[in-house]
Amino acid sequence: MGSRRGGAPVGVTAITREGGKQVYRVAFSYRGVQCRELIELPHSKANETYCVRTRAEILGKIARGAFVYTDYFPTSPRASVFGLSCRTWHGASP
Repeated sequence: MGSRRGGAPVGVTAITREGGKQVYRVAFSYRGVQCRELIELPHSKANETYCVRTRAEILGKIARGAFVYTDYFPTSPRASVFGLSCRTWHGASP
């Protein structure tokens, strides 16, 4: 788990939206596209660790060619871009 100066994890950002809703933004690159997805969890050390581990899992699956975008972010607007074509791309049936 890499971290930036000051202890903030690389690729995971805690965000507080208008109205006080807390979320985490997870950043990664997939098929040449910079992706930033939200995970709706309140800010806590445990939830930050969960998001860092989830990002690491995503990066590992991308490296192995096994990442399916919709498995992690089914309601994301990017899911329609990467959705079923990813399953087909990796040889799985929809």
